[in-house]
Amino acid sequence: MSFHDPFTRKILSGRYSVLGASSDQLESWFARDSAAAV
Repeated sequence: MSFHDPFTRKILSGRYSVLGASSDQLESWFARDSAAAV
């Protein structure tokens, strides 16, 4: 499972938005994950 996968991103976005995380926060997490994966 990777944040690079659009389906996974959609699921995580929906899950974390319920927790009150902003889309900006989500993008920072995705970016950090992408950097760590390289």
